[in-house]
Amino acid sequence: MSQLNEDRLRKYASKSDHASEKHMEDLLKITNREISELYSSDDDFDPRDKDKGGFYHLFLHDESIFHSFTGYTSEEFDTLYSIVKVALQHQGRGRSSKFESKEILIMLLFYLRRYPRFETIHSLFHVPESTFKGILKTYIPRLQEIVEQKFITEIAKKNELEEDEDFKDCYYIVDATVQPIEIPKGSYESKKPYFSGKHGVYGLKSHTLFIMKSFIVHIRTGIKGGVHDKAVFDESLDDFKKKVISLHPDKVQKILGDKGYQDQTSDILVTPHKGNLFDLDDSKLRHNQNLGNKRVIIENFFGRLKSRYQITKDTYRSDTSDYSSFFTICCALVNYEIVLCGHPLRDSDSDYYKRLVTKMIKDAEQRKKLSSQKYKKYKKKRQSKFLQSLNKIDSDSDSDSLGSLSLGHSE
Repeated sequence: MSQLNEDRLRKYASKSDHASEKHMEDLLKITNREISELYSSDDDFDPRDKDKGGFYHLFLHDESIFHSFTGYTSEEFDTLYSIVKVALQHQGRGRSSKFESKEILIMLLFYLRRYPRFETIHSLFHVPESTFKGILKTYIPRLQEIVEQKFITEIAKKNELEEDEDFKDCYYIVDATVQPIEIPKGSYESKKPYFSGKHGVYGLKSHTLFIMKSFIVHIRTGIKGGVHDKAVFDESLDDFKKKVISLHPDKVQKILGDKGYQDQTSDILVTPHKGNLFDLDDSKLRHNQNLGNKRVIIENFFGRLKSRYQITKDTYRSDTSDYSSFFTICCALVNYEIVLCGHPLRDSDSDYYKRLVTKMIKDAEQRKKLSSQKYKKYKKKRQSKFLQSLNKIDSDSDSDSLGSLSLGHSE
């Protein structure tokens, strides 16, 4: 029978925490100038032993392991479980899972938080790859449905709108984030829509709307990275009006957006004035500056999201059709942390996100530079070979000419 090794779990937790610290150190090496430049532009344990209570109780023996694997204290985890347990229980006919529902939740949170390879899952939990894929397929859609309802939709319904003091009738702010994916297979034309020129990566885009209290109320995700932000906004607006704006029909509700959403004809968007420092008067400059300062709301959220859940930060290597579920669950869980766990967003979250985006763009530029250098080297080598072949042809021609002359002279 499969057994968990507590020492192995502890070592993995320690290694993962160390890797997170190393990642943060790498991000901290990015200078503020680089950021500003970008933004201006062996105890064995049987998990099935009911007397010992399953591996959930093993995790409870060490709070640090529990937090490293799930991202929550045991109390926060139990609160979350009480809300989502209906999604994790056996439904309908057929064979029930060998795992208890709390154990399933631990494994799902671990997968979202650390985004490990399936070999790691097998090593730590003794779950074969096929079995864990079955767990993802069965429980991720159920979990998405309930957390989206509880931590996004219901929060939007219960929210009392607070007008921004700098922008009349503005209650929401919109922005998008891009996550790298592995280079898609297929022709150039089929890959091109996924490429984000701004970030220099093939990616998936997520379009999000927030209220000024810093939590998310609407998501559209799994979009090809090359699609423009404004195009996504236009396609999402009717759904946003239906699901969010309709909750407060007595108020005019406008949305703050950055320069990527500029539209002179829109009656719902408030965006920066076009022009540079010398073209705009003081009031327009102040408008642009105040609007730019509001971005910290989004940057804080994205920073918390991507620092907590590696499946939203690392290069996404799973099926793109599942991305929407993963991203939505993680956003809902950040809302849960803010609203129900009392973990407000902080400036450090925004700083993390800025450094993460800056590093992604710097890495893309470095890859482009190396690719250019490699191509130039290849081109130079081809030219050298071509010149060598020309010289050989000329040499052979000269030899033939001399041979002809010699033959004619002898005659």
